[in-house]
Amino acid sequence: MNIDYKPINLDIKNKSRNLTSSASGVVKSTKYFPVFLIDNKEYIFKPISKTKPYNTPLYAFSEVFWSNIINEYFYPTVKYKLAYCNGLNKEQAKYNDYGTLVESVINKNQKLINLLEYFNKYPEVFVDIKYYENYCMEIYDYTKILNSNFIKNNKNIGEKLAYYILLSMLRQDQNFHYENVMFIEENNKIIDIAPPLDFEFSQFFMFPLKEEKSYYYSYYEAYLSHISIIPRDIDSNAALKPTYFLEQEPILKRRFNCLNNLSQIVKLYPNIINLFIKNLEIFIKDIDNIEINDNYNFITPCNSQIFTVNKWKLEGIQNVIKRVNNNPLYDEKSKQAIIKDMFWIVENTKLKNIDKNYIFERIKTNLKKHSENLLYTIKTYKYLNELGIDNLEDIVSKKDILELSSHNEYLNKEKLRILKLYNAVPNIKK
Repeated sequence: MNIDYKPINLDIKNKSRNLTSSASGVVKSTKYFPVFLIDNKEYIFKPISKTKPYNTPLYAFSEVFWSNIINEYFYPTVKYKLAYCNGLNKEQAKYNDYGTLVESVINKNQKLINLLEYFNKYPEVFVDIKYYENYCMEIYDYTKILNSNFIKNNKNIGEKLAYYILLSMLRQDQNFHYENVMFIEENNKIIDIAPPLDFEFSQFFMFPLKEEKSYYYSYYEAYLSHISIIPRDIDSNAALKPTYFLEQEPILKRRFNCLNNLSQIVKLYPNIINLFIKNLEIFIKDIDNIEINDNYNFITPCNSQIFTVNKWKLEGIQNVIKRVNNNPLYDEKSKQAIIKDMFWIVENTKLKNIDKNYIFERIKTNLKKHSENLLYTIKTYKYLNELGIDNLEDIVSKKDILELSSHNEYLNKEKLRILKLYNAVPNIKK
């Protein structure tokens, strides 16, 4: 499969308008994207923000790569193009002049409303997401949304949402939050869900410098490496209650969310599971032949930690120091230490050249391994569901059972039950 990585050159003077987008969640931000009219169609330039966590030029590559992959193997969607927008940084200091260009997915008489905005406008008691916080490096819980009246009463939208969640798992999306899912509204009525959009935070394209530890990739693999979750109904030992683990260990929270989402989709949308498996198997066979290149030198020296320095510089270093000094939570010694560390970070966070051959090979190698792992996990859940196992989200791996079984009588009984289940399912890795 050939993907076009040739950048398009734009000039801010030629924009037709600005697209303003404000976050609806607890964490507030406002985005200003220039819109260009090309062949009587609106195209949106999506710049890479200087303050976006862990950003590098590979965020744009991720958008191009995944929009092409999804469109080719999984679901029709608009394709992103690498692009420059000359003069944007002078107009909006927080943006780089590079990013991606993508065709608008709506007509003039339509508008986009994200999932959070919809449930804020039409709340359901069961869907309690009003106060969610949009943070990267998180996996969000979609189980209540999948079981909402709105989704259940709109089968077409529900099936597509389930499919989009599976796609987010494929690309190891570290920011598939409730404002990334867009509905198309026309005449004050939701008529469809927008095609998949926004692929910057794919783990495979993050932390590209050789010395940077891409441990988030390993974490995501651990979520799927075997069926693994702590039983929900442990009452005899408070220290083992899931809430304890969720408070103490964010990794377990992400694992809960990842496997809970999958188990819900398996139970609610078996046809979507079958379709995704079919498409994923074709994709896995082709991964080795998919080319990633930077023949046009779009990737410039970068550093995944530069966003912190950029935030301080945009705010003004002296203003940051003033904010630290005025913080009543810090004593004088702590303030001095924080300011000293801040200057050290500013001095030592340097832009560096990426070993492109290394990162492109790493992307393909990790993607193939992850895709095979994901396929195995989905097939396992599918098989268990077909056996009539209702509590998919409570299944524990052999490894975890052995580690936890010494804690109390309940787990000893659970160990016997699960071991019997594993013996009855020969296709499950033991």
